[in-house]
Amino acid sequence: MTLVVPTLVALLAILDAQPASQESGPTPDTPPAMRMDRRAADESRLQRLQNEIEELRAHILQAESRAGSLLGQLDEIDLNIALLRREAEALARRADDAERAYLSARRRAATIRRELETSEEAVRRWLLEVYKSGPTRYLRVMAASTSPSEVASAQRVVETLSLIEGERIETLRRDRARMEAALKEIAATRETLAALRLQVEEREIDLRRGRREKSELLGRIRDEQASQEEVMGGLVQVENELRSLLSSLPTSDGDGIVSRGFGRFRGLLEPPSRGSLLVPFGNVRHPRFQTEIPHPGIDLAAEPGDEVRVVFDGRVVFSSWFRGYGQLIVVDHADGYLSIYGHLGERLVEVGDEVYGGDVIARSGEGGTLDRPSLYFEIRRDGEPEDPLSWLRPGFGERYDRTRPGG
Repeated sequence: MTLVVPTLVALLAILDAQPASQESGPTPDTPPAMRMDRRAADESRLQRLQNEIEELRAHILQAESRAGSLLGQLDEIDLNIALLRREAEALARRADDAERAYLSARRRAATIRRELETSEEAVRRWLLEVYKSGPTRYLRVMAASTSPSEVASAQRVVETLSLIEGERIETLRRDRARMEAALKEIAATRETLAALRLQVEEREIDLRRGRREKSELLGRIRDEQASQEEVMGGLVQVENELRSLLSSLPTSDGDGIVSRGFGRFRGLLEPPSRGSLLVPFGNVRHPRFQTEIPHPGIDLAAEPGDEVRVVFDGRVVFSSWFRGYGQLIVVDHADGYLSIYGHLGERLVEVGDEVYGGDVIARSGEGGTLDRPSLYFEIRRDGEPEDPLSWLRPGFGERYDRTRPGG
């Protein structure tokens, strides 16, 4: 028979070897179902961001081949800015995940600490009992037995007590190990969080540098007539490229898009964003370049991150980066009608998605060649642009400030 009766000095050494952690968390974990839903949504959003990052990198490689032209340089700068914004957002989301993991690790550590304190208290009480009764208390139980049957019963009692007290020590050791693992997890998640936050700051620094570079290039173009003429020629070429793109997209007749009577809603559509009109439809004098250029759409004031809503039911037939227009979405409304949304910051729909009037399909970006970020919007019928103001509800165009350059 083996009796588990550690000495007082040995057990006190176990208790004092590692002090309990003071890490704690103020709130309980989020319910599992909510955590799962949030995690799935976050993973989906992060995957979409990663896909967009890879797409932008591919476009940057293509843009580098056109970097010899001023418009190509602008396009490359805008691509890099868009890429940096997407990377910063992806890193920020990963940092949010890391912060949640860090807080969760602290809460787990707090729970383990409480369990460890309970185990330590149980062992301390037992040690006190051992100290008071002395190491021979089990022998006294055996010595009190007067018959073989009592001796056998006493032996079973002693063995049971021995196992129980041994389990106290094992529980304490397990809790110590769990506490140590929890502290290591806290340290690891804290380190990951700090690294991700540093990367976010680096992307923000790069973004500011890219914006300064774009501002300097625009200033040079504005001040040099030859540069203006080159850019104007490039913009005309971009308009031709857009026409070519639109003519190559699947038509509603051949792709089964059901007509919902877009043509009956002239003058009734809600604008795609809340901003006022900056530049109207038609040939305008560009506020940056002070040169008249074709303008087959309108520019609406928008702050980066503003919601962009589709104006009518339809199907997304293009969702990607396009030279001169930045992030671009084209929606087919059937009967030959298309709506076009450019200078976007984030696209929230993909080719083939069904959308309904008022759905948020994107968030505005900081692209464009105006004095401020803007949303570019077009409506075309059979490939030909129409004035979007004639399609929007009455009074919208009155918000246009005609004292601004370009009016």
